[in-house]
Amino acid sequence: WSISISPRSTGVSRLWGGEQAPGRHRLTLALDHRDTDFAQRGIATPFGDPNQDQSYAVTGYAAEYVGHPLAGFTWTLSGRHDVNTAFDDVTTWQVAGSHWLNDHLRLRGSVGTGSKAPTFTERYGFYEDFFAGNPALRPETSRGWEAGLDSNWLEGTLELDLTWYDTRLEDEIDSFVYDPVSGLYTALNKATPSHRRGLELLATARPLAGLALSANYTYTDATETGPDGRDQRELRRPRHMGSLNANYRFADDRANLNLNLNYTGEQLDVFFDPASYISETVTLDSYAVLDLSGSWRLRGPLELVARVTNLSNEQYEEVLGFARPGRAWYAGLRGNF
Repeated sequence: WSISISPRSTGVSRLWGGEQAPGRHRLTLALDHRDTDFAQRGIATPFGDPNQDQSYAVTGYAAEYVGHPLAGFTWTLSGRHDVNTAFDDVTTWQVAGSHWLNDHLRLRGSVGTGSKAPTFTERYGFYEDFFAGNPALRPETSRGWEAGLDSNWLEGTLELDLTWYDTRLEDEIDSFVYDPVSGLYTALNKATPSHRRGLELLATARPLAGLALSANYTYTDATETGPDGRDQRELRRPRHMGSLNANYRFADDRANLNLNLNYTGEQLDVFFDPASYISETVTLDSYAVLDLSGSWRLRGPLELVARVTNLSNEQYEEVLGFARPGRAWYAGLRGNF
């Protein structure tokens, strides 16, 4: 038996069958409790008074079983029940398994459910002249599965992973709903479910000592039910996303350079005309953001650090009307004591 205690959670774990598979089994039980407080101060307007103090508590009971009945095979069964003071109680679960077919190939898969509670801002607002909270929001719930194939070659210096996934989301919270009566934005639970399905490719390589390269690509087909009852493309869900990363450690691991490129394909958003209250679907352009960072470890615990975000000064929007920052430089001194 092993016991872990922290200020917010307590866990108990029991291992059977020794440390080596097959025949190894582990059961873990956990209990955690969280109290969350929210305070806000602002100027009262005809649309409401932002001055408020709110709080809620969540007590969670969780269990996880991990088994290794056969060589190369692992399966996991886990569940959690959350008792909320502000929402209905939520129970989530997951079943997962993986099996090494040989030294290079592994099959894996999982199925399960999830939940996400609304934030304080979504429930009670924050920007008194722009956003009105909705205290009647319900938590989002989801059910999904994924299946994958992992492989490694050239003595582990090259890894290739492929994943298929499908998720159904209920009571999705839309935090950007325009209310023509008040002239403000608010948050609502969507009346119909949405689906996200697609695939993800990941490749990592270590061609030289100290050099690690990685690339990933994700295709997502995200749909929701439209006003006509038919599936339509979901807002702010790009179909194509990808990234490239290069990390190089040198000078006896004292120095590190990291170059990262993130690409996001075009996506849909909605424009609300403040004069006519008429909404229109628009397309946000694709964009690529390049970041560069580096560090040099000095003597002792000190380290010089520097980074440049959005190196190419890309002009882009993740949400219509909210421009993201341009190029920025940072430098500093970091220490661990």
